[in-house]
Amino acid sequence: MESESHPSKVNQGPGRKSSASKEGLSVYGIFQRFAYSPQRRNQLKQFFLRPSTDIDVIRERHAFIGVYLRPDNNNPLNKLTKSLKHIKNLRHVMVNLRKGISTGSGKITGLKTTVWATLLAFAFYGIDIHDALKETAAGNELALLHKALRIFEAAQLYRVGRMIQDIVDIDSTEEQGRAVVKRGLDREIDELKDSYDGLSSLLQKVAVEIAGTISKSLGIGVNNEFGKGTNESDGIGLICGILKHLLEVENSPKVIAATHFHETLENEFLKPGPRLMLGHMEVQVSEECRSAQDQITYLYNFRLGWCDKSYGPICAALNGINETIVERANELASLAVRGENLTAACAMLSDEEMHTLEEADILARKFSSLELSSKESSGKVNDMLNMLVEETNGGGIA
Repeated sequence: MESESHPSKVNQGPGRKSSASKEGLSVYGIFQRFAYSPQRRNQLKQFFLRPSTDIDVIRERHAFIGVYLRPDNNNPLNKLTKSLKHIKNLRHVMVNLRKGISTGSGKITGLKTTVWATLLAFAFYGIDIHDALKETAAGNELALLHKALRIFEAAQLYRVGRMIQDIVDIDSTEEQGRAVVKRGLDREIDELKDSYDGLSSLLQKVAVEIAGTISKSLGIGVNNEFGKGTNESDGIGLICGILKHLLEVENSPKVIAATHFHETLENEFLKPGPRLMLGHMEVQVSEECRSAQDQITYLYNFRLGWCDKSYGPICAALNGINETIVERANELASLAVRGENLTAACAMLSDEEMHTLEEADILARKFSSLELSSKESSGKVNDMLNMLVEETNGGGIA
């Protein structure tokens, strides 16, 4: 199940769309092309990495596959596979929606990059999936099919799709690269649109006039998230090297640089001075709130001085990372601040993990001590194994 280095250099670089590896020769590598959505590909890989030992689950999956291997289910199966290709992972979409972010990647404009477009596609193809499940012959025998029908409620999906179509102006959204509300729905919004129509060209004209009054020898540079996409040491080296060079140049431009590399100041690689001013954006943290979404409030106020705190775990929780993982990250961050050995800390097991490991060790030792060489015992291996497993699960290991 190990990944291999990708043969194409285009896919070896850092970045969200560059995985730097390809799936190796494995059973999963053969079957992954049959998974038509990113969340299902991840789940399929987990199935191969950790196969289920629950006989009821295995029988349920076999029954589901058996029903869709029937010739009279070819049409529902084709409709299912076609629709599933358009079902995206809605977790990130819903997180952005709660944050008030309606657009996707800034590199591409149009309706297809908005969360509303993703929700509209989910509703449309979700209805197709519901219809395909209803058309499945012998589908009443499948518990998984009944569960899927409960999730894909056609009436609710239709209402969601209809609301988006009634509210979002699709033509203006494609033209402006952002979600645009149709006129006639809200008088206040319509008045604001009337006020701000043409504002872009006005601001552009003002900018040209101001630029004509500024000396051409001056300049300004903006670099956001300096070092993003590099490892820690390379990122720190780049930002320190470039900023030190600009600080030493006589007629250097004004530069606004943002980075998350706290090490540049913690280790005094860069020191504040007459030409280097530090600042940060103010946030308000409420540790009493249980929900990660309520723990941090961005105030959008610039404050002098640098911030020595990282809110990465909170951001991770807001983007759907499991709570257990976030708590573990906070523990390791606290250990790092105290200068403790992280390697040793990661090697430590919890009490529950230690108990499971001890049980597995006892079970393995008992199994290795069984006498299995005689003919009489060859037919009783399953009974012996079942007895050992029952003793382990029931806490009867001596």
